[in-house]
Amino acid sequence: MAKKPKSDLQPSKPRAVGYGRPPAEHRFRPGVSGNPTGRPKGSPTVQELLTREAKRSVKIKTAEGIKTVPKLEALVRKLYALALEGDLAAARLIVQATPPNASEKGEVGSVTDPIDPTKVSDEALRRMLARFEGFFSTGKPK
Repeated sequence: MAKKPKSDLQPSKPRAVGYGRPPAEHRFRPGVSGNPTGRPKGSPTVQELLTREAKRSVKIKTAEGIKTVPKLEALVRKLYALALEGDLAAARLIVQATPPNASEKGEVGSVTDPIDPTKVSDEALRRMLARFEGFFSTGKPK
């Protein structure tokens, strides 16, 4: 079978309508959105959904008994419990989320930026280990 010359494969004049070339009356006009109505007003964003869910209450078991707390607080408690059990990833999250001078003031800062675990410094790990020294009876992790 002989190959057709390129001139036979492509039409002599461009097609007005076809794949990637809709009819002119159906093309988007400059400055007009393809979704003019956009997201309906009142529909929540992902951030709003996460915040709403974090505020919902759950029941947790504590030393004092069953307690009702917001999900976010339960999550933070669990994170601290894991860190105290020796989970270094949990401890790293806590250390990175805590501002350097929080232990002096007795306060913990809010987390606004996502934590990049690849950028953990040796100083952050030293601070974490210094905090844990008082938690163990012998001063060394088990």
